Amino acid sequence: MYGSSPLSVKSKNRHNEAMDIRERGGDVIDLKKLWFVVWGGRWFILIVTVLSSVATIYFAFTIQNIYRSEALLAPVSNTEKTNISSIAGQLGGLGSLAGVSITGKSTDPVVVSIEILKSRAFIYDFIRDHNLTARLIATKSWDRDKLEWVYDEEVYDPKKSTWLYSAEQENSQNIKQWNAYKKLSNSLSINKNISSGLVSISFDSMSPAFARTVVDLLVNDINEYMRDEDINEAKMSINYLQGQLEKTSISDMKLVFYQLIEQQTKKIMLAEVRDEYVFKVIDPPVEPIEKIKPRRAIICIVGFFLGLGLSVVLVILRSWVKNNY
Repeated sequence: MYGSSPLSVKSKNRHNEAMDIRERGGDVIDLKKLWFVVWGGRWFILIVTVLSSVATIYFAFTIQNIYRSEALLAPVSNTEKTNISSIAGQLGGLGSLAGVSITGKSTDPVVVSIEILKSRAFIYDFIRDHNLTARLIATKSWDRDKLEWVYDEEVYDPKKSTWLYSAEQENSQNIKQWNAYKKLSNSLSINKNISSGLVSISFDSMSPAFARTVVDLLVNDINEYMRDEDINEAKMSINYLQGQLEKTSISDMKLVFYQLIEQQTKKIMLAEVRDEYVFKVIDPPVEPIEKIKPRRAIICIVGFFLGLGLSVVLVILRSWVKNNY
């Protein structure tokens, strides 16, 4: 007789929806209740956030500045190798018959040089030849006022230039070599631009001067290394050719050997007079003025939000444990 009003129907529907939510175990988060939980732990959140921020700021400003020195290099064109390859082709393979590698290397010498720069053997020799071990693994910081390294005197005595490892420590020399190699490798970056062919070498260090020095030495050493390799190879080829020359009486073969010896001799002469053998320095390394890391502002911001987020999670977790156990 009497119909239900629209308002009563809506109220009944809302009541049914609430009952459904209760029956589902409260899957819907009560944001208001959650806010009261967080607000109730506001002092805990504030204290944790402040402590986290202070600790992060302290950490950020105790980290040593890292500087990067970089050199830009261009591969040196090697026209004499091209000439040798051309002559070898004209001689119909007689150069190969003579046992001399004159047809040009199948691998790009720049690629080979980069891989040698990264190799463990080259870096081991580089560190040893320039006495870099202590500066790589025994230093704690760089004193910018005195422009000198601050060493860890529990490991290395800079006054006596001696290591303080115990005599009983097994393979201490090998450990030092490996640690120095890892330190230098992790701080070194070598990249080749595929489109331009230019190569960049950079090194990161707490000392701007040391960063520049390492890059300078690496460029000089790889040029010298590749030059010595080619000179030694050419000398071995000449010795072999001269031996073959003495064994043959055929005039045409003698002419071939003379031409090959001449080309190998030119190769040696050109290598000895050229300092920039593989890489020519376009932009030399300099002592950097601005640091590349750490980014202290970002570290502080991350520390603040990390402390805030962790404290909120702990407050909510504590409330949940308290209500369910």
